[in-house]
This record gives sequence, C-alpha cells and structure tokens, in this order.
Amino acid sequence: MSSDFERLFTEKVHSVSEINGYVKEIISSVPVFGNLKVRGEISNCVRHTKGHIYFSLKDEKSVIKAVIFAGSASNLKIKPENGMKVVAAGRLTVYEAGGVYQIVVSELEADGVGALYEAYERLKKKLESEGLFSDIYKKKLPGYPTKIGVITSPTGAAVRDIIKTAESRWPLAEIILYPATVQGIEAEASLVRGVRYFGQSEKAEVVIIGRGGGSIEDLWAFNSEILAREIVRYRIPFVSAVGHETDFTICDFVCSVRAATPTGAAVLVTPQKADILNRIDNWYGAATKAVGNKIADLNKRLENCMKKKVMLSPLDMIEEKRKPVELVRKAFMTAVERKLKDCGAELSALSGKLESLSPLSVLSRGYGAVFDGEGKVITKVSETFKGKEITVKMSDGEFGATVTDIRPDAKTVVTEN
Repeated sequence: MSSDFERLFTEKVHSVSEINGYVKEIISSVPVFGNLKVRGEISNCVRHTKGHIYFSLKDEKSVIKAVIFAGSASNLKIKPENGMKVVAAGRLTVYEAGGVYQIVVSELEADGVGALYEAYERLKKKLESEGLFSDIYKKKLPGYPTKIGVITSPTGAAVRDIIKTAESRWPLAEIILYPATVQGIEAEASLVRGVRYFGQSEKAEVVIIGRGGGSIEDLWAFNSEILAREIVRYRIPFVSAVGHETDFTICDFVCSVRAATPTGAAVLVTPQKADILNRIDNWYGAATKAVGNKIADLNKRLENCMKKKVMLSPLDMIEEKRKPVELVRKAFMTAVERKLKDCGAELSALSGKLESLSPLSVLSRGYGAVFDGEGKVITKVSETFKGKEITVKMSDGEFGATVTDIRPDAKTVVTEN
C-alpha cells in the first residue's frame, strides 16, 4: 500500500460508506478478481422474484457470498441446489450497502459429474422412501387414445420422432404439443407448467414428457423434485422419454411408464394400425364363421322338424289325437246320463213318498181338517164346545160351521164351558 494511501487513512476520520468504497476500489483494481473460479458447496440458496439467485459457497473452513443475476441465471446449465458441489466462475466485488464482498457468478457447473450423481442419488433415495415410486401412482395406459399430449422442446429431434412415429402407427390420435424448455435454469419451471397444463385440464388421455439424449447436466431439469411431485398428483398417465436407453432420471421413476427413447414412448402409447386391422379381419372372419355355423345348425334342425309326422300330415296327427279325446267325451256323457237317470228315479220315489204323506192326499179320500177361529187345528173333541165357530177344510175347499152337539167317546172327558 502506498504512503499516500496510508496517509489518507491515518489523517482523516472516514465514514462507513467511504471505507466500503475504498475496499471495493481496491478489489476492483486487482485483475485476478475480475475473472476467477471458486470451488465450493452451495448453501442458503434463495431465488428472488425478479430472477436473481442468492447463495453461499462454503468449504470446510470458510464461507463466501455469491449472487447470480437474472440475466446470467437464464443461461445456466444446471439449477443451483443446496448441498450441490459446484465451480462458480465470475468476479469478486463489494456490496457497499451491506458491507460484504461477494462473487457475482456468470457461469456455474457441477464440480465434476460425481457431484451431480451424488445429488441425484440423494433425491432418488428421498423420494423412494416417501413411496413416490410405488405402483399405486402408476396409471394404466389407454388402449386406443384419441388425444396424446407431448411435453418437450418444439424444435428438437424428440418431438419430430414422436409425431412421426405416432402418426404412422395410429393416425386417429391427435398430438397436442406443450412447447417446453428442456435444458437450463428455466427448464424446471417450464416442464412443471406443462405437467400442470395437462394434469389440470385433462386435454389428453396420456402424456409423453421428455427430450433427446445428452449429458447429466443437459438432463438435469428432469431430476427436479418439484417436477416429480407434480407428475404423481394427477390421474393422467405420464410416459417418461428422457434421453437414451442408458439415461435414467427421477422423471423415469415417477412416471407410469418409462420409455428408452422418445420414439419408444410413441410406440408405447399407440397401437399399431396394421395390427388393429388384422385383428378386425380376424374378428370378422370368426364372426362370419360363427354365424354360418349357426345358420347351418338351424337349417339342420328345420330339416329334422319337417321330417316329423306332425309336419308331413298334420290332419292325421290331429285325428289321431282326437280319437282318445272322443272316447273320453263319450264315456263322460254316458256317465252323466246314467247319473241323471239314477237321480230321476230317486226323485220319483221321494215324490211318491211325499205325496202319500201330504194332508191334501188324505183330504182327497173324504177326510177333512177342522180349525178353530184362530186357525188352529182341532184334533180332539175335548178342544171344542157347543156353539164354537169352526172351519172345516176339504180337498176342494172349506166351509164354516157351529158346533151344536158333542159326542165324545166313553173315555173322553168333555169340559162344559
């Protein structure tokens, strides 16, 4: 430090702002601080609403503040996460208002592939322990989808492969593309929005999410915890098509089905048109054969029916059945007539007996019936007296009389009134 600079500090009382300004000037004057790389572990990572990212870089002994402004954040290859080991490239500066020095980061990369794999394995273990990879979250793919959603870059090879394969296999399906960012710091939010778009609207029956192959840094957005939790929320089945056959991401484990490639995903969600046509031909052939067999069986049964006696000579059959009925009818009529005759004879006998017992029958032989004035039958001499008015009923009528004389039997006692 020059003597003039030392004299400036020793001969004057300085304000806080002046001190921070001096420090900033000193740091800015050192060329190496304008372009440096720092290795460390990210902690206290915070994202500002304006797109800035604030965090700390630490090692075993020290901590330094760092910031990624929005303009640089949109170009990052990886998304900074707490615990991630990185190499940050940028410049050292002083934040005068806070009195702290910090690194303004322009580029950020993982501290070797191993660091990303460590972060990947930590998240995978965490989500697996919570059950997010369980079969209970796996949904069955539709057999004959009419609407297929695709979340991927609209300009990449993946979308072309998916559309070409789907249209050639199953042209009846409509492909609905959600154009997403699949790489860089903005990719996570873009992919999450795509999942929500299809999950909440249910505009598609199945959704393919993915991109072409690349490095672990290129595919890092598909290792997002937020994205994984969004995928398992919805009823629609998602098919993961990230990278190539050897590439695995968290997205592969939470989706209903994993495809090795985007083309493979299109094959998984679409039936083969030729197979369907062959199946229809087989069904038609089987149905035609079944109907033919049924018609032949019915014709055979009809022929057998036509050979039966009832069809060849129906009148003879009726006559044959009529004879026993006629015999039954005749037997019934004979029994009825016999019963009526027996009942008539019995009725005649009873009528004779009734006639013989009738008082009128007795009267017809010269007898008469005597009644007193009250219509009561007089059966004894002792029941009347001289001068009593009586009525005598004969077979052909009646007449009135007056008792003038009473001649009882010797045994009869007559009371004189």
